[in-house]
Order: sequence, then C-alpha cells, then structure tokens
Amino acid sequence: MAQAGILFLPVNGGISEISFDSITSTLYLPVVDLDVNSEVYLRNLVAYEACVATGPLVVARYTELMNGIIDTEEDAKYLRERGIVLNHLKSDKEVADLWNGMSKSVKLTKVAKMDKVWYPCSEFNSILAGATCNNGRVYKLSLQNLGLRGPISPYISNCTNLQSLDLSNNSLAGPIPVELQYLVNLAVLNLSSNHLSDAIPPSLAICF
Repeated sequence: MAQAGILFLPVNGGISEISFDSITSTLYLPVVDLDVNSEVYLRNLVAYEACVATGPLVVARYTELMNGIIDTEEDAKYLRERGIVLNHLKSDKEVADLWNGMSKSVKLTKVAKMDKVWYPCSEFNSILAGATCNNGRVYKLSLQNLGLRGPISPYISNCTNLQSLDLSNNSLAGPIPVELQYLVNLAVLNLSSNHLSDAIPPSLAICF
C-alpha cells in the first residue's frame, strides 16, 4: 500500500479512530504496543468479543485489517518506523507472524467505519488514487509515474474484475507474476518503462 502512494500515520486513541483521508491518501492507525504477551491478549479479546457482543465484532475486524496491511517483516518494519507499531518482540518478522497467525482464527464481520478503510470501492467511487470502480469493484488501475519499486505483487490477481492495469514508467523489477493469468477480464496491460526481468510467462501470453 505504501508503494502505491498510501501514507501511514499514527493517531491518538483506539480502534474507533481508524480513518482514511482520500484527499491526502493517508491512513490513520492507532499506536499498538506489542510484546510477548500481546498475541494471547488479542486472542482472548477476540474470543470474549465473539461470546458477548451483540453487534459488529470490532476487535476481530481490526485484527483482519492489520493482517491485510502487515504481510511481511518489511511491512512490520515500515509501520514501526512510522511510529504505529511499538515492537518489543525479537524482530519485525515476529510482528508479521503475530498478525498473520491471528487471521486464521478470526470470524469476520462488517464494521462500517473500518470497512471504509478496508474496501477501496463504494459503488462507483474509490478512496484510492488511480483506482476506478464499477458496482463496488475495481476494474481499472492506473498507477503510472508513481516511482513504484520492488516486484509486482502477485496479489493483484485477486482483483478479478480488473480490465485495465497500467504500471508503466515506474522502477518495478523482477519477473512478471504468472498469477496475472488469472485476470481473465484483463484487456489492457501496460508494464513498459520498468526494470522487469525474464520473458513474458507463456501462460500470460495466451490470455490476450
């Protein structure tokens, strides 16, 4: 998300203060202090909430949100450097493992305030710059000239309604993910002016 131009800033308060400013593309997250006991506390909170709550499962939704943001130790390091994660564990990898492990036992629910952060589309409008929506689904991504670096994420293939993907004029490197073959609705793909390596995957070439 940071590579796509999303800014992350800490905010005073708790989960209720999570918000996204679409004008500045800034995601505000509460500061979370993690130590060796944090996973047990979080799991107990999620379990207790599931037993007694009569409305949305807010803590469960928060853990799923953090799992979506923190996928690798690099993601954990980024949030630590932004002052959002106070890490008292041994490494950033342990932070990533904590959130990734939490998601395996969380029962999802809808929380209106956090869903505005979680879902990029609302009918025909998007909170993300460069994303164009149709009926609540992203069908066009225009992320050219943003200075994006690193590999192309294979998780783009989860945007199954995507019809146009433009990542041109960035500094993306590495191979083209074979997972792009699963974008069966994709009609336009522009990866020019990057630093990509290897040949176009044969499975992708037959899709166009």
